[in-house]
Amino acid sequence: AHMRTERSSDTLDPAQPSIDIFNDFLPLYQLFTVTIERAAGCARGMAESSKKFETGLTVKTRGMSDMEAIAEAVLEKQRGYLEARFGKLQQVAEDTEAKLGVIQADLLSLNESVGCVNVELDKIRANVESNRGKLANQETVLEMMQRKLADLEDRSRRCNVHVIGLPAGSEGNNAVQFLTKSLPKWFPTLSNMEGEIMRAHRVYSDDRKNSRGPPTLIFNTLRYTTRQLILRAAKKSPLVVDGRPVRFSPDYSGHTVKRRQAFTQAMNMARKKGVEFFLLYPATLKVKAAGKTEIFQSADDAEEFISSLPTPRTPPAAEIDDSDPGPSSVAAE
Repeated sequence: AHMRTERSSDTLDPAQPSIDIFNDFLPLYQLFTVTIERAAGCARGMAESSKKFETGLTVKTRGMSDMEAIAEAVLEKQRGYLEARFGKLQQVAEDTEAKLGVIQADLLSLNESVGCVNVELDKIRANVESNRGKLANQETVLEMMQRKLADLEDRSRRCNVHVIGLPAGSEGNNAVQFLTKSLPKWFPTLSNMEGEIMRAHRVYSDDRKNSRGPPTLIFNTLRYTTRQLILRAAKKSPLVVDGRPVRFSPDYSGHTVKRRQAFTQAMNMARKKGVEFFLLYPATLKVKAAGKTEIFQSADDAEEFISSLPTPRTPPAAEIDDSDPGPSSVAAE
């Protein structure tokens, strides 16, 4: 449009029409020529790039083939190695499975054995429980039989008297004659003892070196009533011979003596506190305190009770009942 405007403004020369046309199309020709050259250059570049790509692709394809061959070789070696290892592992697994089978069989056998043992243990437990009850019953029966035997032995000794603290040798060669003459002198209430003393002798312990005081003199009376008269007279009038106290006590069995000795501590506590007490046959402590009377079969209970009592100013005399058992005590047993 610019060119047309310029041409319309000038005066047209009819003699130069071809030159003007050439001048008009020259820039277009030059532009077309440059475009063609550029296109040719691009085509050549693309051709060269295509050749390079084909060459690289060929090289890469050859490289991939080589890598595939190497990978196949490596995989083959690995396959052989792993197959050998897997074979060994399979053999080990088979051996282990066989051993586990043996162990499982042993465990089943052991389980059966344990079941049998449990059954036997249940039987043993039942027998033990049954025997425990029987044992407790037998212990009760044994204790009762011991007390009955002790009672029978005590009754067989009911006419015996112990003389404790009498100087050794005082009786001379004839203890029966000595006691027959001495008892009326010691206790005037015993006027006539002729024929009442049946036997008399000293009782020696196994350990004479460590024994305290002279050996005990024991004698047997003809009648139980005579023994009781002697014990009561000795209790009312304590005897002293050669400046030493002499005590008279009944003769009991070893079982009864042990039961009575268990109350020694309780009786000593009662004496210190001035509490009146009585040791009844066979082994029962009777305590009088604060206007009440308490009876104890257990030494521990007696000690606990006496320890809780206050100490009076004037202690009363204590008493020990040394009488033999009567029908009521037998019924109590």
